[in-house]
Amino acid sequence: MRRQQDIIRLTDMFLALCEKQGGSPSADNAGGAIDQQLRMLAVKIAACFPDKAKVESSLSQLANLHDAEVYKGLRETMDAKNDIKAVRKYQKSSLKKLSGLAPSLLDTTAPLWKCVGLTTINRALVPFLIEHVSGGGRFVAAAEVLISYITSVFPEMLRSSSAELFDVAALQVADMTATEERLVLMVRFAKAIP
Repeated sequence: MRRQQDIIRLTDMFLALCEKQGGSPSADNAGGAIDQQLRMLAVKIAACFPDKAKVESSLSQLANLHDAEVYKGLRETMDAKNDIKAVRKYQKSSLKKLSGLAPSLLDTTAPLWKCVGLTTINRALVPFLIEHVSGGGRFVAAAEVLISYITSVFPEMLRSSSAELFDVAALQVADMTATEERLVLMVRFAKAIP
């Protein structure tokens, strides 16, 4: 998850530069400073994947597309506030648009789309994990590990589930262990999101 967070952060910076570059010719963008930064970010992102040269080349081509819809789709795919349906919707529409613009980029950028897409652990999973952490049962340890990762790596996912986390009725459960675990989770949440 930390590797994914790093790639998401780099990709977000890459997309911001792509959008800043816009439709202007590359000679006009402050002496090529934006192009140089894009190349540097493409190298850093590509270093996270097995086929570095292919990914770097495809990221350079992606930057030269100047297509706001593809950039927006990739950005929304990385947004921790989106649930699985929204992530899949943005992936599908953006990849369809990309296939129309540059079909050769589909295969070479696929690892990036898969890596930054928050499809395995996303916002929809957090209430389920909160329920298991505070409810006891056989999945408590696994749920607790996932919640601790989410708290440290993607705290914005918890922000959308704060209503479930701070439910007073759940604190008034007769099971003292579940109440203690819920309070510990609330403290972790408060530390992650001041």
